[in-house]
Amino acid sequence: MDVAKRVLKLAASIEGSPLKGSSLEEVEFLNERIQLRSDTAKFVTLDAALRTGDGAPISEKSKTGPNALRQFGYKSYTPSAVFAEVEADEDLGTISVCRVVSAIAGGRIINHATARNQIIGGVVWAMGMALAERAEYDTSSVAS
Repeated sequence: MDVAKRVLKLAASIEGSPLKGSSLEEVEFLNERIQLRSDTAKFVTLDAALRTGDGAPISEKSKTGPNALRQFGYKSYTPSAVFAEVEADEDLGTISVCRVVSAIAGGRIINHATARNQIIGGVVWAMGMALAERAEYDTSSVAS
């Protein structure tokens, strides 16, 4: 948010800027531009805003703590179910996974790449847990 405030300040400083006097709540950053929420025809491109600066990188530091949004009913965990079809070869003692179906109630996905990786990781983790659920050892060949 601190970076967005600085970029908005640069955009508002452009002569004749339609964003002059606008607050962060009144604008949105969309499609490489900063536009008024009330009138999307009034905008400044990000390129133009950044060119008004001195060329130095925009960098901000911030601290974070516990997620205050949780008290308002936001969730950080996603319910899911994983189903797998497997075949076991009793003669060779091998297991083959034929098909996996994963049902996810993810709500609004913000970052699709992260969500995809989390789903794949969950499936792999579940398969590993299932394969280690019960292990039988052949002790007949172990010398006592």
